Amino acid sequence: MVSSPRTILLVTTVLSFCTLYAPQPILPSLARAFDVDPAGAALLVSITLAPLALAPIAYGYVLGAVPARRMLMAALVIMAASQLAFALAPDYRVALAARAALGLALPAAFTALMTATAAAAPPERVRQAMGTYIAATIVGGFAGRAAGGFLTTAFGWQAPFMLLAVLLAANVALAARLPEGGALAFSRPRAAVLRAVVAKGHFLFSYLTIFCVFFVFAGVLNVLPFRLEELEPGIRERDIALVYSGYMIGIAAALGASRVSALLGGERRALSAALAVYLVATAGFAAPSATVLLANVFLFSIGMFAVHSLLSALVNQRAGEERPVVNGMYIAVYYAGGSLGSWLPAVAYGAVGWNTLLAAMAVAVLAALWLTGHIFRADRREPV
Repeated sequence: MVSSPRTILLVTTVLSFCTLYAPQPILPSLARAFDVDPAGAALLVSITLAPLALAPIAYGYVLGAVPARRMLMAALVIMAASQLAFALAPDYRVALAARAALGLALPAAFTALMTATAAAAPPERVRQAMGTYIAATIVGGFAGRAAGGFLTTAFGWQAPFMLLAVLLAANVALAARLPEGGALAFSRPRAAVLRAVVAKGHFLFSYLTIFCVFFVFAGVLNVLPFRLEELEPGIRERDIALVYSGYMIGIAAALGASRVSALLGGERRALSAALAVYLVATAGFAAPSATVLLANVFLFSIGMFAVHSLLSALVNQRAGEERPVVNGMYIAVYYAGGSLGSWLPAVAYGAVGWNTLLAAMAVAVLAALWLTGHIFRADRREPV
């Protein structure tokens, strides 16, 4: 029986990220079901990510201070309803609206989960608790993709979303057992503070770097199912889902990034090494073999999550007293890159093909590598 707050929060985190990524491995099936092109199918993921880019700023003016448990329960109800609406959608417009509703609920759920996770841990174990939270987000991302692929193969594309609707509804009852906890306290960043953050070169270039990196990650993984169908016509959704198993290596990459930094003699070398791995992996997707692509997702995920872990730590080290604004901006830019990356590369794939798309993605990674040099040219000691 799930009863402890920590277990409830972990289960809820995994389920929340399942809803975000469940459609990804079955995008070709959804494209056929709704009679849309790859770009239209990709929009089903992109439209859910978009509110996550706006939330750190917009939600501060809308929600104010809301108790974490209350907001989490409300978000779970909306998420469950959106899954049911998506599964029963009679056409593409309804499906898109259901995914948009999910996107509006997720920022509140994620913020509530982070707040409650930190509050449930003793002060000396908050860092460990947040590390576990990040690991749970990665598990949820893979579990959603796996459920989407395997259940679609067995029962049809509606099955994973019907199951998620039931699980999320049950999760509302679990969330009711959580202590009331503190308020979400969405920050209301002042324009002057935002300008001050962006004016610091190390923040600006860090934001631009993570934008490029997540743009490429979201873009390649969203178009990958269409490429696999191109390589192996008739490939089943469960086999596409298995390609995403390399995503799980992100747990080790994220948790081990600080050790790699120490071994390589500093953050700059570690970031450069991680981006070099990421560039090699991006180029590796040009291989005309589904088996090679499966192995390459491991390398791709190592590079992505190592960069993400190193950059987020770097930003926090330099944030000073304005850490909430600095982190809010980082999250906003991160998901802005993911939202655009989930859709624009799908448009490009339909226009220019896979290899030309990969060339453009490689240029974006090279841009990220160039940007990291500017991070370390800025004054790293001056707080906001």
